[in-house]
Amino acid sequence: MSSQQQSVTEVINALNSLYQGSDLTEAWTTSDAILGTAELGPEAKVFAAQTLRNKIINDFAEIGEQGALSLRDSLVTHLRNARRGPQPLITQLCLSLADLAVQLGAWTNPFADMTSSFLSDPESVSCLLEFLAVLPEEVLNERIVLSSDFFRQRSNDLLTNRAGDLIQLLVQCLQQTDLRPDMHTRVLICFTSWLKNGEITLVMVQNTPLLGLAFAALKADDDSLFDTAVDAVCGIIYETRSESDDDPNSAQAKNTTVEQVLVPQLNGVATQMRGDQHVADGDEERIRGYCRIFAEAGDTWVQRMVLNMGVFEGLVGALVDCMRLESLDAIAMLFDFWNNLADRTLEYTASCDPARRSLVTVFETIIDIIVIHLKYPATYDTNVMRGGMTAKERDEFREFRHNIGDVLKDCVCVVGQSKALIHPYNIIVAGIEGNVQLPWQDLEAALFALRAMGAEIRPDENEMLPKIMDMFARFPPHPKLRYAATLVIGRYTEWTYEHPQYVQFQLNYIAEGFKMREVAAASAQSLKFLCQDCARFLAEHWADLLKFFNEVVSNNTLDEGDVIEFSEALAHVVSAVPEPSTSSAIESFCMPVGQELGALLQKPDVADGDKQRVSLLLDRLGVFLRFLFVENNEPAEILLARIINELWPLVNVTLQRLGSNTL
Repeated sequence: MSSQQQSVTEVINALNSLYQGSDLTEAWTTSDAILGTAELGPEAKVFAAQTLRNKIINDFAEIGEQGALSLRDSLVTHLRNARRGPQPLITQLCLSLADLAVQLGAWTNPFADMTSSFLSDPESVSCLLEFLAVLPEEVLNERIVLSSDFFRQRSNDLLTNRAGDLIQLLVQCLQQTDLRPDMHTRVLICFTSWLKNGEITLVMVQNTPLLGLAFAALKADDDSLFDTAVDAVCGIIYETRSESDDDPNSAQAKNTTVEQVLVPQLNGVATQMRGDQHVADGDEERIRGYCRIFAEAGDTWVQRMVLNMGVFEGLVGALVDCMRLESLDAIAMLFDFWNNLADRTLEYTASCDPARRSLVTVFETIIDIIVIHLKYPATYDTNVMRGGMTAKERDEFREFRHNIGDVLKDCVCVVGQSKALIHPYNIIVAGIEGNVQLPWQDLEAALFALRAMGAEIRPDENEMLPKIMDMFARFPPHPKLRYAATLVIGRYTEWTYEHPQYVQFQLNYIAEGFKMREVAAASAQSLKFLCQDCARFLAEHWADLLKFFNEVVSNNTLDEGDVIEFSEALAHVVSAVPEPSTSSAIESFCMPVGQELGALLQKPDVADGDKQRVSLLLDRLGVFLRFLFVENNEPAEILLARIINELWPLVNVTLQRLGSNTL
């Protein structure tokens, strides 16, 4: 074996020892030796650099100040030798140097030293930029334990006091013509890192080419560069936010930069987005990037938008266009903005203001867009093997619909209740009366929109809701449409209380739904709300309701959760029944439940099915009694006390015989 081969073998053996335990003191020298061995491949050197970094973070005290300074010099040499790559090795060496700089107070000016070592050589500039890019992140590395005072001082020395120098360096790099082709990307990554860390202010960069670089990079086909540009632009926008301690000059400077520089740039980005083939092809990451930018701008400048719509009209239009995109995850980034815009619109504008009129038009457009997004995909019920949605995708879509429904509420607040209701109403009219039959998804989406708007519709709305309710009888007999329409009735029961002429129709409509297994859950929920809010109009029908309840329960039409909601509905109605019928109504519900409980508990051995039945009967009885209200009705109160007294022994028996069971 030659001496060179023996040397390589020894180093490889040393490398193996590092794999066995990187916490050994010898790991310092062994890792350094591996990095200085030209014959070893990049994998070994990357591992050695990672080991050194872990030692610097976890065992810095082992080497002392002089040892750390010597290690710094060695790492700088290794980094210079690795300037041509590979990139993972460069990154690991830069991380090691950054972690050393954070903890080594004797290294007084890492910025100047690294610049002096690497800036003069065009091939080495990328190493300098990589070091500067990772430095802000490592200053905040929670694995590095420092005292508060030392951390504060070191953060100032490494970052805050060097931010201006960094800007000059980055501009200098952009102006050099002999650098590598990817140098603009490296500059942007470094700039973004310091920007996200909060060390760079808008004032520092507003007259530099760095702003233009960030926006220009958004045109790149390269996904990584585009993502970096998105981070940079979002960071720039964030720096323009209004602060309570801004002095008048600072506030004016921010406004000027926003209105004269950033808004025109973003209008250009909006034009780019509309023509971007990546977006047209459904590129999820590209769509998310655009939405991130405009969501950041909207959240940061929402008050400025309302107060100066003339300047921000194009940006608002871009946000509307973002809502049209097909990526549901991406447009969800915009929901908070629309909520804030609605709040500011109502706070800062009057109904007669031109800005209010413009924003009403915007929110009406958003209603139409949202209704489109609410539509179930055509593949919703298709088997997964045939391209349908998975169970997880269905759950995510249902969650999305409820979240975007909150935006509809914001739209109602700005547009007005009747004008907002017109939009889903027109879709329903087209579906029922039009010459072309619409897919059920279109009508169901309009019904869902009606339900989502309900929280902002007052009970005295008399323009649109009567027209909508009158159309329910003409709906196609599709289970999903019946389900959605039934839930709409349940959402507007407070309105129904003010319009009692609809109570009988709605009760019948809900009752018919119990005959369809797909609709039964919606019927139970809506009946609960109808009985809760309109009990005074239903009290005379309590016997019919109880009879119907017993029928659907005996036919096993309902899940137990639906039975519980039906039980609550009955409790609300019985509470409104006047004496002398109140007592009879209470007894008619409670006593059959008690009799069945007694029969089950008399059995010598209670089978598992019977145990489940006991639990369900107790739940049913408990819900009924919880929502029953008989205050100031002395005969009913006396009866209720007697019923509880008679049923209590059954509860005791249940606890004694079945208390240890988990049902």
